[in-house]
Amino acid sequence: MEEQVKVPMYKRVLAFIIDFLLVAIVSAIVMYAIPHSDKYNETLDNSTALRKAMYESEEQLSTKELMEISNELTYDTYKYGMLENGITIVIMLSYFTLFTFFNHGQTVGKMLVKTKVVDNDGNEPSLLGCFLRSIIISRSFGDIITLILVL
Repeated sequence: MEEQVKVPMYKRVLAFIIDFLLVAIVSAIVMYAIPHSDKYNETLDNSTALRKAMYESEEQLSTKELMEISNELTYDTYKYGMLENGITIVIMLSYFTLFTFFNHGQTVGKMLVKTKVVDNDGNEPSLLGCFLRSIIISRSFGDIITLILVL
């Protein structure tokens, strides 16, 4: 067991930024490969175009019509966006959990700044510990709840 040293905050932040960028790159590549992603972009484009047309139109829509259009666009945007968020959550949780567990407490960011995760006794963290830590660190817990509520 090595002596535990409190890691300076700047090293923690730098390691997280490196890891987050890696996760973002992997997520972007995965999203690009999924045809469903095009539906999300199409929905956003349609939403923007329709709202612009509504504001430029001289014809006044009733409140009920506006609400129906807005609800449909909002639902579709969230539906397609949550698929992408769900995939990103899985990638992020997997990265932080598995890298930390199988790489002796280190992610790529932690390797570069020469830090590692240990439990309270100075030992390598358990798989459950790594998973719980990844939920807290990645702030994915709120996204998971949102995903569940939207579905």
